[in-house]
Amino acid sequence: MTDNKSRVFRFADVEVIEREFLLVKAGKTASVEPKAFRVFLFLLGNPGRLVTKDEIIDAVWNDCSVSDNSLTKSIATLRRLLGDDPREPQYIATVQTVGYRFLCDVTVTEPDPGPSLPSNSSVDIAIRPEWRPVLSDPAILPDYTVAILPRPPTAARRKMMVIGASAAIVVLVAAIGFIQIRKPRRANVVESRITANPQDRPVLSSAISPDGKYLAFTDKTGMYLRQVEGGETHKLSFPEDFPRADIEGWFPDSVHLVVSSWTEGTRNTRSLWRVSTMGGTPIRLNGAGSFARVSPDGSQIAFLQAGLGRSELWLMSSDGEAPHKIVGADESDEQYLSPVAWSPDSRRVAYVRRTIHLWDRDTATIEIFDLASGRTDRLISNPALGQLLAWPQENSLIYTRSEDAPNEKDSNLWRTQPDSRDSGVRISNGRGFIGQISATKDGKILALKRVEYQADIYIAELGEGGKKLLSPNRLTNEKWDDEVHSWTPDSKAILLVSDRDGRQHIFRQGIDQAQPELLIGGDHDYSLPRLNPDGGEILYLQMPGRDEASHDIRVMRTPLEGGGPQQLLRGPAIWNLQCARIPSTLCIYSSGPPYQVKFFSFKAKSGESERFLASKLADVDWPSWSLSADGKYLAVSVTKLGNDTAIRILSTSGDFEKIIPLPGWREVSGVDWAVDSKSLWVSACTHLSSWGAYSPCTLLKVDLDGRFTVVHEDGGEHYVAALPSPDGKRLALPGSSADDSNIWLARSIP
Repeated sequence: MTDNKSRVFRFADVEVIEREFLLVKAGKTASVEPKAFRVFLFLLGNPGRLVTKDEIIDAVWNDCSVSDNSLTKSIATLRRLLGDDPREPQYIATVQTVGYRFLCDVTVTEPDPGPSLPSNSSVDIAIRPEWRPVLSDPAILPDYTVAILPRPPTAARRKMMVIGASAAIVVLVAAIGFIQIRKPRRANVVESRITANPQDRPVLSSAISPDGKYLAFTDKTGMYLRQVEGGETHKLSFPEDFPRADIEGWFPDSVHLVVSSWTEGTRNTRSLWRVSTMGGTPIRLNGAGSFARVSPDGSQIAFLQAGLGRSELWLMSSDGEAPHKIVGADESDEQYLSPVAWSPDSRRVAYVRRTIHLWDRDTATIEIFDLASGRTDRLISNPALGQLLAWPQENSLIYTRSEDAPNEKDSNLWRTQPDSRDSGVRISNGRGFIGQISATKDGKILALKRVEYQADIYIAELGEGGKKLLSPNRLTNEKWDDEVHSWTPDSKAILLVSDRDGRQHIFRQGIDQAQPELLIGGDHDYSLPRLNPDGGEILYLQMPGRDEASHDIRVMRTPLEGGGPQQLLRGPAIWNLQCARIPSTLCIYSSGPPYQVKFFSFKAKSGESERFLASKLADVDWPSWSLSADGKYLAVSVTKLGNDTAIRILSTSGDFEKIIPLPGWREVSGVDWAVDSKSLWVSACTHLSSWGAYSPCTLLKVDLDGRFTVVHEDGGEHYVAALPSPDGKRLALPGSSADDSNIWLARSIP
């Protein structure tokens, strides 16, 4: 950061002029003292990334001995100049005890070093918060990748300076050598937004026409057709009895669409239809399909049929005739196939096969199936692979891939050759999860549905005898994924899991506090903090590290008020646990995949466990379940294809069982006992959502006689569960506000 540079950083309504040490906000200019300004430049150069205090101090104070107070004063100066409230930050967020994160996208204008431009010419470079390339595998090194070495721990940093510098030189030389040998082709795209739907009306589905002239998209209000050039938009009309449909893709004529709608009376089953953008009666193609893609020659449609724990790839003619399965899932695994991408000659299809492992990272592989020979070729295997592909040119296969932590909620486009096992190069730098992709016939434009979502926590007072929610308020106000799992015994705070320090760690937050405090951190990811029967200890799950030989999940215990953790028990695929409250001492955990779920009771002090209600629970799929506070009842959701969902109540002694039907709802996302153990809080959904799609859920209060009351219907916020406080006065509601979902057009840069 030298004074002779002339870079200008821009974000929101702010400009930062490096050479002049000036900040210009809304046309008003302010000088910034040098140290605070250099802190600002470091944050602007790392947008969206959590930067530690040590990183900033090393960069700005050049290894001088300074305290954290100097950095704190600089941050306070910047916030004052920006008008930024640290309690609800727009620009600079504090990560308690760790560091800071700059929240805005930043654009930098700087002089081009090339001799072909005049000295006063400049180039705009978009820096996205999610763009943090790391040199981890030279085989996938794009030509803009920067090597970032991991920092040693603070205490050892001084000793490691020489070693780290040597390592940096080695990596840099290796990277330069690789670039000289391989010389990867530059293949970037630039994204521009074409829809601007608000959060309460997200785009649900979309596809760009093969000729590139139209974008078809849907939201909660209907289906629309928008001209790509000019933006003129019209709502498409359909017969009144035609259900709400989602767009799957276009036919080659750029006039007809293939769409899907929920099949009446079934769970998670969709019908496929052919509709015309010119109007007319929709034509039904198939009664049990989704994620349909029409071949480029218009003769065939590939689509998915799904069941619990697996999906299959089917093929039919473009008029819906002769449907037949061409690719299935392995019977021994929980596997899902992605929507296909057709080769330009319509002879092959590419898809992603994803296998779900409860005890390990998912495995994902891009496969190509040849329709004539039936041969399957495997290209790329990587757990970070997304579920979307495009094949716009014979030698160019485009796929989506999630970013590395802590930006794993973002995904971007990568390009490879379909007849090569080369991982290819990354070609986009957008923000948000890519939930749908389509391409023009010439491959020059891709339409991406980008979804930005987050898990939040709401606190609601209960009124009318515990049957009404009174003004739920969001407790977690920053853009982290936060999930609540328990209350403290005094009903004044909650225990939550959050990714705010880069991993899934356990925090406590008072209902009157703006920020949580870290309870359990470290090098592992954790989940499901629950209290033991007397409320004095936290029981939680510790996930295996990526390099650990064992995939077992550990059930850990640690005092609520602080102390060292201890292992209580361990086992494969443990995914839920809960304890009753004294005088009951019953604790239960569940493990295993759908229809192989096992329940075990265990002792919260010794970890001794045994199989629980084995004969009663042998046929459950993958349920939501809850143990009553008095330890007498277990509530388990029941979901079967083609049926409404229900709640199954079993006595823990095994001598009582009851089924409570929930007519009209197809899925239960959460079930929790009320404090008095006489009723349940149930979050029931009409169907499961597609990737990034809207899935309305309703919060119900259900008594043991089967009567239920609608407590909250989706109105911008949707809640996936409801945890009552021990005093019965409040609910902690894990959920989210409406997703930010819009369409971006990605165009190739020559």
